[in-house]
Amino acid sequence: MTTTTLFKRISIFAELGLKSPRLIALLTQTASEYREVESAWESFLREFNFAHNAHFTNRTLSSTVYFEKNFFSILLLSILKSAQIPKYRRLKYGLLLQALRTIVTCTDNILDHEQKGAIQLETNLHNPVLDNVLLTLAAQKVLLCASCSLCSEPYGTERLQKRLLDSLFAVAQGESAASLLPGETYPIPDQIIETVHKKIGGQLLGLALVAPMENESEHRTALEPMEQGILAIGTALQMLDDITDIVEDWAVGKKNYLASWMMHHPPVISMNALHDILTGDTSAVALKLGSNRIAAIDQAIAKSLEGFDLLHQGGYPVNHEQALILLRIMFRLRGLGADWEQSSYAR
Repeated sequence: MTTTTLFKRISIFAELGLKSPRLIALLTQTASEYREVESAWESFLREFNFAHNAHFTNRTLSSTVYFEKNFFSILLLSILKSAQIPKYRRLKYGLLLQALRTIVTCTDNILDHEQKGAIQLETNLHNPVLDNVLLTLAAQKVLLCASCSLCSEPYGTERLQKRLLDSLFAVAQGESAASLLPGETYPIPDQIIETVHKKIGGQLLGLALVAPMENESEHRTALEPMEQGILAIGTALQMLDDITDIVEDWAVGKKNYLASWMMHHPPVISMNALHDILTGDTSAVALKLGSNRIAAIDQAIAKSLEGFDLLHQGGYPVNHEQALILLRIMFRLRGLGADWEQSSYAR
């Protein structure tokens, strides 16, 4: 990390602290709680022989880098803190989130022949699929244990497990719907948002609030608008991913929000012309996509701001100005700082 990059990171967090001391205090306290969650998660995994030598990469990160790499998990846990759910239960919900994230990551790893994630098992099996299956089974065990400790009603654990599995299935439906089938007409942007992004973006991020919404009836008034806010923010993040990944998506036949936007908004571009751009010089793609690309980015930012407004309605300490600062941080964390500066929301 260069000195300039570090200074920019520090200056953004300092600006957030000046504009919203309540918010930065909440996020800082929650980051500490999230380390507790990860410690409990590690203790669970160490009980299994295959995880004795596992390497947990987050443990060695500095506070700033830790916050950046775990920003969304910290944000989600901070929602439960702002809703005044007791700490013991917050930490259990954090464990559920950790297990769900692990299941999703392991599934992606198996499908994409990758080995991503904050845990390296070091089983010496020399088989990444087996490693991911073992880690998925361990995560399922954590899900069951955390659910049992959270549910006091008869059949409550079983009901919660079904809700979580149904939510994971909805995310899987979105992944399936993302592929453009042979002969299928390219969908309009709103259709992609509805059938793909709300599931693989919105409902994926919203997994963190499935259990609290099921269990915390006395906090539901605050949680309901915040759940809708997280769905909107998750959808917006997927829109941004499409803008970043348009070349890769086009190459493998995935539906892409920006590609659809280009074909349906002035200046309209034909599918053949778009194909020529996306299969040509990759260094010139952003320039050739021009104003349409910036307009799509603006749409994603607007959707994010809707989400933060809903968080605010639920009592989360973030207003419009503070949401803009958070979004700037999120853009930079995703390597989209230059895109933020080109948007209509940059100052």
